[in-house]
Amino acid sequence: MQPKQPELAHELNNILAVMRLNLALAQRELGPAHAAVESLAEIEGACGRIETLVSGLRAGTPRPLAPLPAPAPGPQAAHILFLDDDESLVFLARRVLQRLGYRVSTFTRMQDALCALRADPQGFDLVVSDVNLLGDSGFDFARELSTLRTDLPLVLVSGYVTDALRARASEAGVAELLHKPSSVEAFAQMIDARVRAPR
Repeated sequence: MQPKQPELAHELNNILAVMRLNLALAQRELGPAHAAVESLAEIEGACGRIETLVSGLRAGTPRPLAPLPAPAPGPQAAHILFLDDDESLVFLARRVLQRLGYRVSTFTRMQDALCALRADPQGFDLVVSDVNLLGDSGFDFARELSTLRTDLPLVLVSGYVTDALRARASEAGVAELLHKPSSVEAFAQMIDARVRAPR
């Protein structure tokens, strides 16, 4: 049995996110004068074509790249909790956010993330979670989180954003619903804006 379009779009989104994040990291590490820059540009163009195909599956539109923010200022970096059941995305999110100067705790299981929050509810400044978690939902996570701290902003990430999902996120008190995949620049900008936003 072939996967349905939303399921296929979700899987392709995860693959594309890994490609985009690794590509952006390679571009930053190698610099503009490296011999591989031309090849990386070709890969970036291919990612754009894949994103166009995926957007057709979910009837969405590709998002433009945003500039990468400066590292978080101050002696005490903000602490971000990141939850996704895809281990490769969790690994990349940790690398990207740490390079931007944040402290990061990453989890692949909702219950593990909740244990960390219960142990130190005041120890986090922002929570980022995928909507679709293995055996759980980001909305279940939002409900549990609201019993621990009502002032802790939660950003939910989904590869298939609809008006119904936006309405559900708003009702659940979610601070922001982010479309996935996103470039490392857009992802970092969203995190940076949320951390610095006045409470």
